[in-house]
Amino acid sequence: MAVRVRDPHLSDPDVHRQEIVRAAVDDMEARHDVFPDIVAVLYVHAPLRRPEHVAEALDTLLMHEADQVVSTYENRALHIRHGRSSGIKQINLAASRGLRLEREALFTANNAVHVFWRDMILVGTLTWNGSITP
Repeated sequence: MAVRVRDPHLSDPDVHRQEIVRAAVDDMEARHDVFPDIVAVLYVHAPLRRPEHVAEALDTLLMHEADQVVSTYENRALHIRHGRSSGIKQINLAASRGLRLEREALFTANNAVHVFWRDMILVGTLTWNGSITP
């Protein structure tokens, strides 16, 4: 199989990851006649990611009929924000007490696994680093 070098503009620092993934999927479809229903983006910065993490993300995508699944970890650090009239306010009350309600948990995307329906590339609403790409 020949190595293909991607378009140099896709290496620019201001290029959205969605553009890079779309170019790779478009290339795969055009050159190899492979048309995936689901795309998985796996970054090299996650050396502890295992095959079962990818399988779990795929299962979650299918079972919950989600648009996309992004791997996360629970962030137990104290988070605060400006209150409306009383200075700062703690967002996650669980950080200051031993027990917490599940709905109080805050999660941070770690981008070890990101799976989504191929059509989500066209819609333009993929989550990258916790934000929605326009």
